[in-house]
Amino acid sequence: MNAVVQVRQVSRRVLRRRESAGVRLPIGVVLAAVVAGAIQRWWVAAHPIGTLTSDGAVIGLMALRLLHHGQLTAYMWGQSYGGGLEAVLTAAVFVVAGAGTGQLLAATALSSALCALALWRAGRRIVGEPAAQIGALAFWVWPASFLWRCLKPGGTYMVGLAIALCAVGALARIRHGEDGWRRCGVAGLWCGLALWSSPMSLDLLVPAALWLIPAVRRLGRRLLAIVAGGIAGGLPVLVFGATHDWSNLHVPGYRADLLSGFPGRFRQFFTIEGPISMGVRVEGSLNWVDGHLGEILAGAGAAAVLATASVVMAGRAPRCRLPILTLALLPVLYSLNPLADNVGQGRYASFAVPMAALLIGVGLERAGVLAQRLEVILGWQAGVSPRAHGNDLRSRLVWTAGLAFFCVLGTVGLRYEPGLALVTFRTPDVAMPVDDSALQALLATHGVKDAYASYWMAYRVMFETGDRTQVAPYDFDRYPPIAAAVGASPDPAYLFITASRYVSSFEIWCHHHDIGYHAWHLGSFTIVQPATKITPGMLPHKLLY
Repeated sequence: MNAVVQVRQVSRRVLRRRESAGVRLPIGVVLAAVVAGAIQRWWVAAHPIGTLTSDGAVIGLMALRLLHHGQLTAYMWGQSYGGGLEAVLTAAVFVVAGAGTGQLLAATALSSALCALALWRAGRRIVGEPAAQIGALAFWVWPASFLWRCLKPGGTYMVGLAIALCAVGALARIRHGEDGWRRCGVAGLWCGLALWSSPMSLDLLVPAALWLIPAVRRLGRRLLAIVAGGIAGGLPVLVFGATHDWSNLHVPGYRADLLSGFPGRFRQFFTIEGPISMGVRVEGSLNWVDGHLGEILAGAGAAAVLATASVVMAGRAPRCRLPILTLALLPVLYSLNPLADNVGQGRYASFAVPMAALLIGVGLERAGVLAQRLEVILGWQAGVSPRAHGNDLRSRLVWTAGLAFFCVLGTVGLRYEPGLALVTFRTPDVAMPVDDSALQALLATHGVKDAYASYWMAYRVMFETGDRTQVAPYDFDRYPPIAAAVGASPDPAYLFITASRYVSSFEIWCHHHDIGYHAWHLGSFTIVQPATKITPGMLPHKLLY
């Protein structure tokens, strides 16, 4: 019985001391985690899985257009969702560090750092310290799917997630009584910016709005400030909608009916996308990380979430309510997104991962308390009042070990993440090589200023040449002004991968129509420069697709 009393005393003293003294991880551990996350991102950038694709290059081109011409579209080129704020951040990085592929990837990595910082700031008011700090650091080094996307510019991911987490943090302030007019207006502004930046922000905002309901009556007319702020933040959405027949409010994706694909996406979430987003299954190949280890970790994680949910439903662990509510609603919100029909990528479930990281933070914090309970039970300090320094040290060791585990899990996952099919897309019949320096050399040597190419080659090459060569895709045009500029050129060239069967098909067509041409080869690439102007519309469909 004395041991039980001592256990309770230890738990209460430790928790009270942490609340009053703000016990946190040692600065050395924090710095080590930050450096580890930076090394993980460097590893991704230095290996084939970090290869820039045309999707990512579009963000770089948008940033260059903003810097050189003062032009910024409301959304990522060719889309009616995914706001342009990532291009703004990228342009700022270009101003400081110059424009280039490394700087573009660094801008996205910086966005991921903002995500971790925003999670820590929001987590302080959701789960408290040190759980918020532990959770944010865990999110910085895990999961592998997040680490990979930290180096993939895309318009709807890192910046959108950072803003959504800022919105959740602002709503948490309101729930905890910081509900002046200014606070409410700022919260609404963050929510509006989040909705503009990414529709996936709803995975965080819907649960946060439900969590805020108990404070609604207290807010009264200050709700108008939230609404006004939301309108201000979402103004680009309204302006674009009013000038584009509200196409941005249409359901994106490939299925017009939300309900027809719901059951399939719901099953897909639990078996594929959820495990991928948590870093225990691999994008593309769908293999489990380290075989059965990934399956075991997925089962353990699901069991932990269910156990925490049962505790929350019993009226305990109030600080876990929002993270659990977010994870509980995620399968439904995910299944309502037709874009999630893209199987095996995990990105459409990624916005809820920060809340899972906060639960990890809470779990590790509690594990530190349990370690001290175990010490008392085993009689290591029987009859002796626990010393503050010693107890804090043991807790910090537990937290450090937990962070190290997730860092290792994230790093191990990067060995498999993802299949090269997600970075070397077909153009159109052979994969785009990871290294396209030979093509850049050909373009520079022969002074090619305008060209046509397959989508997965076009925008990437255009950005990597510093916009000196304008390359329009003939199969998916995201930005008509580029296509118009290339179309107005008197002598556009055509870019191919040498192994593609379309090289010989194009040359045969030119011979058949008595059109001369120059063909230049280097490495894996071929440039064909017709003697007279040829546009894609003049060619049979089978010559290019």
